Amino acid sequence: ILKIEQEVVTVYFHCRFLELPTNHVGVYLEIQRDVCEAVRDLCKKVNQLLLLQSLYETRTCDSLLESDDNWHSDVCSSPISRNTSYCRLKSMDVSENSDEQDLTNYPPSLSEASLHFKAGYFSCPVVWETHFVLHPRLKTGPGKSGISRGILALKNILDKFSVSNRNNMFVYRDNQKNVFYLRLHENVHSPNKAGLIRSSEYENATVSRSPSITSLPLGQNKNSLTQSEQSITSVISGDIRPRVRSFGEKESKDSPNEDTLILKVHGITEAGTDVQQDLVQVLQNRLDDAVLEFLSIMLARNAMCPLTPEDVHFIQKPFRLPEVIIKLTIRDFALQWLDSFVHYLKQNLLQFLNIPKYTDTRSHYHFKDYSESEDSNSLVNDDNIFIYNQG
Repeated sequence: ILKIEQEVVTVYFHCRFLELPTNHVGVYLEIQRDVCEAVRDLCKKVNQLLLLQSLYETRTCDSLLESDDNWHSDVCSSPISRNTSYCRLKSMDVSENSDEQDLTNYPPSLSEASLHFKAGYFSCPVVWETHFVLHPRLKTGPGKSGISRGILALKNILDKFSVSNRNNMFVYRDNQKNVFYLRLHENVHSPNKAGLIRSSEYENATVSRSPSITSLPLGQNKNSLTQSEQSITSVISGDIRPRVRSFGEKESKDSPNEDTLILKVHGITEAGTDVQQDLVQVLQNRLDDAVLEFLSIMLARNAMCPLTPEDVHFIQKPFRLPEVIIKLTIRDFALQWLDSFVHYLKQNLLQFLNIPKYTDTRSHYHFKDYSESEDSNSLVNDDNIFIYNQG
């Protein structure tokens, strides 16, 4: 028998010969335990749902959902639980005390829950996660903070959904009105140690927005919507663009020694396509833009800087045909001075183009003309391959 009241569910279990250790009695007891467990799970899920809705509406995380970053007590760190006189509030006249008056503004259910449950008791499990492989150029950041450029690049996007009283926490509601909170982790490998997952080293750092191609507005300003009402696709719709396979999406499986950024999605429902596809596409595009920005600035400062194999494969994907081929013709009278014509043409091209330099001398780590087959006699040599830096 289940007696459902406003704030409690009472379970009455009746069974004959309960004291006898028979198989039938064991089955009945198992049913009773399953029913009680289902009620507990449902109550916890309802509380998680309410806390997630509050998180989305206020951009403030309750300690019952996730514990405070700087609080490690077993008791919930909300103002209610830290106040020792809370149990006497109902019998006290608090009209003259503003601090205690503020405490009475909390709903009774929240006050009681803060007293009976540990901080983070209603934390949501990880329902989905994805990995972004870090390009070597994004593994270190400016200064001595130790914050990678990859973390800063993604944080610039996710800051639009940040939670005010938690580090490294972002809240998002999908098209189905399901609320999730997201967290970033950095999986760093070293030659002598196993993978080390870092999630808090960068959280208190300020993000520098240097002028670049990626600091342009990402979409039109939605004046008719509040920030909390804008989805991933509406806030950064300008960055959801068709793209080719990026550095973080190699044909082969991720090497165990590769550094990665891990995006973990917490919630009580499955993550939809707007999180698993649209969000991932936006974040991967931002990482690609960060690599492009770094290479552009590096080559603008010194066009002779050598490119690593990762740089080459980022700019030109291996074995991929060119997107555009332009064919030019010359007049017949110039054919008799073709060598001189090519020489002067190359001199003029070098005024705004550069011949790339490489850190690896092996040819398969250099730029290639993939429009021609390997056995073709018209393959372009390295001296006739140029790089153009639009920045």
